[in-house]
Amino acid sequence: MANSTQQTTATGTGSIEQFDAIVIGAGVSGLYQLYRLKQLGLSVRLYEDGSGVGGTWYWNRYPGCRFDSESETYGYSFSEELLQEWDWKEHFSGQPENERYLNFVADKLDLKKVALVGFSMGGGEVARYIGKTNRKVFFEYVMLAGINDSDEHARDLARRMKGPLYHVNLIPYNDTPDGHVRGSDEKRIWEFAKILERHGVAITVRTPMGRDIAAACGQLRGKDVAKNRATREMERAARR
Repeated sequence: MANSTQQTTATGTGSIEQFDAIVIGAGVSGLYQLYRLKQLGLSVRLYEDGSGVGGTWYWNRYPGCRFDSESETYGYSFSEELLQEWDWKEHFSGQPENERYLNFVADKLDLKKVALVGFSMGGGEVARYIGKTNRKVFFEYVMLAGINDSDEHARDLARRMKGPLYHVNLIPYNDTPDGHVRGSDEKRIWEFAKILERHGVAITVRTPMGRDIAAACGQLRGKDVAKNRATREMERAARR
C-alpha cells in the first residue's frame, strides 16, 4: 500500500502507478467501494474488463435477465439524492435499466474519472477461469412465470451453457403478497429442466425454502421497502 498521494515510479520496464487501494470490477459493490474510498481521501483506481460500468448488469444479457427482488432493494441507500432522482420503471427491473442506473450513479458521483474500463486483468471469462482452475462454475437462474421460463428461454439458455464444467441451478421464486411478478409453478420448472437436460446441460432444481416468511434473496426486506416507497412518493407529492 502506497502513501495517500498517488505515486509513479520509473523502472526499467516503464512506469508503475501506485495507489492506496485498487478496486476490481465496476459492479454494484465495486462502485460503492470506489465511492467510499474516494470519500476517505485515498488514492484509488478501479479496473474493469468490460467497456462500461455495470458488472453483472453489463455482462449478463440473456433473455429475462432482471432483478429477483424489488428494484429499490438494489438501489444505493447511502444517498438520499440518488434515491430521489432515480425512478425505477419496473418493480423487478431488467438488465437494460439496471445498467442505466449504474451509469447514472457513476456519472452523478463522478466515479468514471478513476475507473479504467476495457482493461483486462488477465482473464475474467468463465472459460479461461475453468481452464486455469478446472473447477465447476454454477449459474443461478431464478424462474419467473411468463418472464424467463418459456421453452425458447430454455433452449437459448442451453445454447449458452455448453461448457463441460457449467452447471445451472434453477431457483424457484418465492412469491410476495405485493409482488408484481410470480414464480414459475413446479410443473413449468421441471419442463424447463427437461429441455436443458435434453441439450446436455447439467442442472439442479433447487428446493424452495423460506416461503412461509418470504425469506429469499432480499424478499423479506421487500415488505419494508414497499412502506418506504409509499413514504417517499408522499414526500415527492408534497414538494410539488
